[in-house]
Amino acid sequence: MSSKRIGPFLGLNNQAPATKMVRGGDAPGHWLRSADNVDVTDAGTLRRRQGWVKRAGGTQMRGLFALADGSALVADYNQLCRLTYEDGQLSKQALMADLRPGAPISYTDTPMGTYLSDGYGLWVYRAGQALRATMDVPNAPDVQADTGGSLPGGLYQVACTFVQQDGTQSCASVVAQVSVPDKGLLRIGLPTSLQPLAAAVNVYVSPVDGDVLFLAEQLPMGTTQTTLYVPPMEGSRCFTLHMAPMPAGQIVRQHQGRLLVARGAVVFTSQPYAYGIYDPAEDFMQFPAEVTLLEPVRDGLFIVADKTYFLPNEQGAPMTEVLPYGAPRGAAVQRGEGGGIYWMGERGLVHATEDGQAKNMNDGVLALPKPHSAALLVREQDGMEQIVAATQARPGASLAQARSFMDAQVIKQGVLSDGI
Repeated sequence: MSSKRIGPFLGLNNQAPATKMVRGGDAPGHWLRSADNVDVTDAGTLRRRQGWVKRAGGTQMRGLFALADGSALVADYNQLCRLTYEDGQLSKQALMADLRPGAPISYTDTPMGTYLSDGYGLWVYRAGQALRATMDVPNAPDVQADTGGSLPGGLYQVACTFVQQDGTQSCASVVAQVSVPDKGLLRIGLPTSLQPLAAAVNVYVSPVDGDVLFLAEQLPMGTTQTTLYVPPMEGSRCFTLHMAPMPAGQIVRQHQGRLLVARGAVVFTSQPYAYGIYDPAEDFMQFPAEVTLLEPVRDGLFIVADKTYFLPNEQGAPMTEVLPYGAPRGAAVQRGEGGGIYWMGERGLVHATEDGQAKNMNDGVLALPKPHSAALLVREQDGMEQIVAATQARPGASLAQARSFMDAQVIKQGVLSDGI
C-alpha cells in the first residue's frame, strides 16, 4: 500500500467540497476538515498540544482575571478569590462571599481599582480588598424651622450626602423643603449609614427661595443633629443631586473616565470619574436587543447587540453600524500593542481596529454553529502566537484558534457532530 505526503496545512475549511481541499499555485497546501488536539504551526505542520496539570480546585470556578501585580481574581461558587503564585505554589485567598453562585463575572481596570459585576452586584477591588462600588443613598434629613436665628424668612431646601475617607460622595438624599420665619433657624436631623467607609455627612442648603444647594457643613458620621443659624456661604455645590447608584450588569468597562455597565439591552454610563454614580435621566443608551459585548478602543466604543455598532469619541458623532450581526455573550481580547482586538461573532472570529473598523476573519472558510457564549485569550507557546476562542452553542464546546497571520482553525472536542 503506497502512502502520499500531504501538507503544508493551511488551517480548517468546512465550506469547500472534498475535491477542493487542495490549493495549488504559489502557496500550495491542503485544508483540514477537522483537527483534534493539535496546533497548526506557521510552517503548516501539525503539532500535538501539551497536557495540563491541575493547580487549584473549587466549585463553579469562573471569571479568571489577571491583575497588574501578577496575581489574579477568580470566582469560586459565591466567593471572589485572589490567586497568587510564589515559589511554584498557587494560593487562593477568599475576599468576599457575596457573588451569585454560578453567575458569570465581568471585570475592568480603572484608576480607582478593578471593578467587577456578576449582574446582581457591583464591587471594586483595590488594596487587597473587595468592596461595594456604590454607597447607600442617605434618607431625607428631618428639617424643622424655628425662631432665634439670623435666616431671612422664606423657603429653604436641604439635602445630605455620605462621604468616604477618600472624599468620595454618595448620591444626594431626597431634598427636604421648609418655610422659615424671618430671623429664624433650621434644626436638621441627620441620616446615618452602616457602611464602614462612610466617614462624614455633608449638609447642603439652598439660599432663601433658591434652587441650588451649597455645602453648609461637613460633620463626622454619627452626628445626629445640627442647627443652622446663618445663611450658608455659596461654596461647593451639590453635584450628586438627582443622581442614582450605578447599577450592576453583565458587562463592566471603563472608557474616557466613565464606568460603563451593560445590563440587558441598556448601557449605563457613570458620571466622569465618579464610577459609582449616574444620572438616570441622561446616562444611558438603549439598544434593540441585549448588549452582549462592550469594548473600548482608542477612537471610540464597540457595542454589540442585534448588530455591531461603533460609537466615536467625538462629542455628537453618530453611532455607525460596522457589521450586520451580533456576537455571543463574552469578552474580547487584545493582541499586543496596536494589534487590535478580537472577539467571537455570530459568524466567526472578528478583528476590530483602534479606529473603529471590524472584519470577520472566517468569511468563506468556516461555517460555525451560532454560539451562545464565548471566551478568548492570546496564547503564546513554542514560538507561536494564537488567538484561542472557546465557544459554546449547546451542551459541550468547540475550540477555535487563529495563528499570528490569522488563518482561522477549529479543533473539535468530541461534542459536535456537524463535521467542524
